[in-house]
Amino acid sequence: MLNWFVKRQIDGLERSLGASMNYLRYMYRHAPGAFFSLRHLQPFMKRSSRPSPEVIAIAGLGATVAEDCGECVEIGRKIAMERAGLKADTVDRLIEGRHDGVSEELVLVYRFGQTIASGADSVDLRDAVIARFGEEGLCEIALTIAIARIPPALKRGLGFATTCTRTRRAAST
Repeated sequence: MLNWFVKRQIDGLERSLGASMNYLRYMYRHAPGAFFSLRHLQPFMKRSSRPSPEVIAIAGLGATVAEDCGECVEIGRKIAMERAGLKADTVDRLIEGRHDGVSEELVLVYRFGQTIASGADSVDLRDAVIARFGEEGLCEIALTIAIARIPPALKRGLGFATTCTRTRRAAST
């Protein structure tokens, strides 16, 4: 019964994101405890936050782009457009590194996501995030960045990564 339920959950996730979730099947098959540990993150990924959904989506996208996982970037792009309501042109400009025509707010959190996910630190960016969103906003954005890094790292660790598969937009720059 549980196998059927988990399979159905993963199938639904694949349909909604338009990407393979074979790494989740692998985890469930070989380490169900680890697989179910991921479910503890779901409330954090779906909760409402003080910064707008657009800000949260773009902070996560910046972190995902820094991880250089093409398939995960495509998922982040889809989430930014479908769940946060951003226009494809805005999202694509950020991914391509063209910030003209994109709000300062989104450029800020995108750069912050990329910087933190790349292992660097930037007091100036952090201070700008605090000035714009407050300390609660900083916490929400930092949590989003951390969570966004999990799928690319898991996929690489499990051998399911497609880091050489860059997005069409990123590859054209």
